Amino acid sequence: MFSTMHNQKRAEELIEDAKELIASIDETFINARERLKKKISEIDTTRLRLIKQTLAKFRERFETIENENPIELTPVSERALAEQLQSLYEKADIEPVEIKEVRRGKGGAFFASLIAVVVMAAAALIIGAVGTGQPLAPETFMDISRLEKILTWLSGGAFDPQMGSPLFGAVGLGIAVIAVWMITWSIMMGKAARRNLAIAEEVHAEAEKYHQKKAHYTDAIGRLLEELDALENILYTCDIYMQEFNAILQRIIHTEGRDFEAYKNSSKDIVKRAAECEESLVPLLNIAIVTSEGTPSKQLSMAISNGERLVLALIEERPIPAPEELVSVSEEPTMPEYEKPEEEKESLKIETTDASQKIV
Repeated sequence: MFSTMHNQKRAEELIEDAKELIASIDETFINARERLKKKISEIDTTRLRLIKQTLAKFRERFETIENENPIELTPVSERALAEQLQSLYEKADIEPVEIKEVRRGKGGAFFASLIAVVVMAAAALIIGAVGTGQPLAPETFMDISRLEKILTWLSGGAFDPQMGSPLFGAVGLGIAVIAVWMITWSIMMGKAARRNLAIAEEVHAEAEKYHQKKAHYTDAIGRLLEELDALENILYTCDIYMQEFNAILQRIIHTEGRDFEAYKNSSKDIVKRAAECEESLVPLLNIAIVTSEGTPSKQLSMAISNGERLVLALIEERPIPAPEELVSVSEEPTMPEYEKPEEEKESLKIETTDASQKIV
């Protein structure tokens, strides 16, 4: 009985813990996803303003300058970064765990015990009837005198007619009924408790697996948010500098004309620096921010590194550094935090913006 109670209590505790595991990670993931949606909306606003307004105005003015050293301007993708998050949301859309409630099994134990008692009592009365030579008919068990003979026989009259007693027979039969009831009840409750414990352990294991997977993508969102914060700050700073270059370029064209060769050396230097800044900025815009596995891409980390070097050069008025080559598809890292089973693994790819075409 103690083992039965322990198994049932443990099963109920495991089910409650499984519910808490699922509810807590679901809430954490939803909050992280909402923060990501807000952040990606903000950064897309900054990015598209930079592309459609600031860079578009620069390119329009730059391309009117004649006789300048040829500088190829790389096309910029206007596709919103938010579209790239679909892979993350799809990967994180994990099939929920079915929580099976563990019933105590009292109903089943009651009916099983009742059947066992009825069968045992009926068997005892039938044996007593046969032993006393009574006919096996309903009226035999409804007649008081006949029942007394049967109970007397059951209480010992089968061995010595003088030692039997209807009262002792009734008491003995009652004790037997209670014993059968308790034994059957204990067996059925023990089976139910063991079954419930097995179910609870299975559910809890599935809940832990679900929690681990969901936590992996929640952590990925957290890392992505940190990197997007850094990228947004870089783009905002570069937008300010490009707006300044636009104003200076407008002034140069207005005061010195469109012939690059006729410009003062200082004006030539500014035009070249503005073009170099624009071209160093483009790779920060043409990136994949997540892998097909829904994790932050190495392209994003490289873009941030390049962007920080660019911003530092602008602030300190140093030569614009050439951006480091962004990581290729084959160099994308695998997922260290959560290793998928073989049947779930997929090739790791990232979306890249086609920037192979150039315009002059």
